[in-house]
This record gives sequence, C-alpha cells and structure tokens, in this order.
Amino acid sequence: MTTARSDTPILGSDNVPRRPARPNVIPYITRRRGEVGDLALMLGVLPRLTGLRYLDEGPGDRDHRGVLWARCSQLLEDGMPVGTPEFGEVHPARQRDAMMRLRCQVCLESASKTSLGYLFLAARPSDHRMEPGWPEGALTAQPPLCLEHARVAIEECHHLVAGGHVAIRAKRPRLHGVIGTAYRFGTGGVVPAKVDGETEEVTLPYGHVRAPWVLASQLVRRLCDVSVVDLNNEAEAAGLMDSRSANSGRACLPTNAGALGDSVQPGSGAHVGQGQEMGPAGVRG
Repeated sequence: MTTARSDTPILGSDNVPRRPARPNVIPYITRRRGEVGDLALMLGVLPRLTGLRYLDEGPGDRDHRGVLWARCSQLLEDGMPVGTPEFGEVHPARQRDAMMRLRCQVCLESASKTSLGYLFLAARPSDHRMEPGWPEGALTAQPPLCLEHARVAIEECHHLVAGGHVAIRAKRPRLHGVIGTAYRFGTGGVVPAKVDGETEEVTLPYGHVRAPWVLASQLVRRLCDVSVVDLNNEAEAAGLMDSRSANSGRACLPTNAGALGDSVQPGSGAHVGQGQEMGPAGVRG
C-alpha cells in the first residue's frame, strides 16, 4: 500500500539503503489499470457562464453541495475493484465514497471508532511544515481506516515506513471541501486554468467563489477534537498485536506540531503535496 511515487530509501539492519517491498494490500480507493477518466471534451458551461457542467450531465455527477466531480470508469466484481493497481493514483468516486461515509479506505468496512473518534493516519510532519496546534484542525483527503488496516499501512506505506507516522483520532471529522482541477472559459471553450504553465490543482472549501469552476477529484475533511494515540496500545487491546509489528505502531509526534504529513494545508489553495498523503496512511491510493 502506498500513497505516492516515493523513491526515498530506508535503512536496513545492516545500514544499507532499501526501499519498502511492493505493497501486499491494495486499498479500495486505489485506481486500477484500465479505469479511465472521461474526456475534457465532455465539459461545457452553465447558463450565464456561472460554472462547469457536463454536456450529458446526470444526477450523480454532482455532490450534495453542487460541486461537479471527475468521472472515471470502474472495474468492479461484487462491488469491489479488481485488476492491476495503479499505486499512487486515487479513484475519485471510491475516495469520495469512503470519505463521505467514513469507511476504511482499504476494505470499505466500518472505520475504527472509539470514544476519541475516528482513526486517521498521517506521515510524521517535517520540522519546516510544523504549525502550532497540529493536528487540531488539520485538513485531509485521506479517508479513515479500520484498526487492522491501519497496522498494515504503517508497515507497507513508503512514506510512513521511511519517515514515521502519527495515529490520530478525531471526534468531529467535518466535511470541508474538495481537491480538483480548476477550469476557466476561454476563446476555445472550457480549458484548464494554468499557473506557471502547469494545470492548476486546487483545494477549496465548499462555498468558495471558485468552486463552480472546479472538477473535483477528492473529498476533504477537517479533523476537529483530535487526540494523538498509540496504535500499538490500541492494537494490543483489540488482540491484533504480533511480534512483527511490536515496534511499528508507536506514534511519532514532534514537539512542535505542524501539518499532516503531506496533507492539505489550511488556506493553501493548492493541491495536496505528493498526493493527499495524510495517510493511510497515507494510502494515497
């Protein structure tokens, strides 16, 4: 399981740089080979140039707040994705499904929830990304996890293995907004907005003036009333511990907290770092 195309090596017991083995578990939200998005040619504009629309738009193309979502085909068997995973790529509809219903992003079963709230994982923040009060109020595009798959994530996710993790429980993971591609209406019709020659990927709260012109690809929540927890203690209490993971579940919380690994930064108006990695654990996809 992984969340980004990381080439960061880790040190083995003999101090030789190594990379984590190929993930054994494939998250539900990961896109599969052969699942393809709809062409931008299908995009048009709403009356009076008030935002985006699909030329053949249907009722399922917008979310509960009226934001238009990217289309992507699905390869499913008994309701679950099949085929070769495209690690590092998130399927828009499945990420939205898991995040909206607060389901485990790996298995789609109920996410772990205790009196302290839902379980989320984050890559340990680096010093230069630290913000006062973190992780309270942090934004994430990573759905929560069940306890079993949280343990798998900290063993198989490249970023969590290399840099450490933080296990977080949030009593109120509030819906915040979306990540997506910004568009504009030009002389040639609807075209992606550009910044320094690159397609503009944005993170916007619901109700933002630019939201009607964004084609959403991931749903974002703000984590409120949070507690940092020890994954080892929780797994042991649930009878899930084994010797192999005895040292992997300890949360790594810096003394001067900052942003959720590569999670969405409040007010940044930008795409989430290397792929919305607040973790499943990062599992960005």
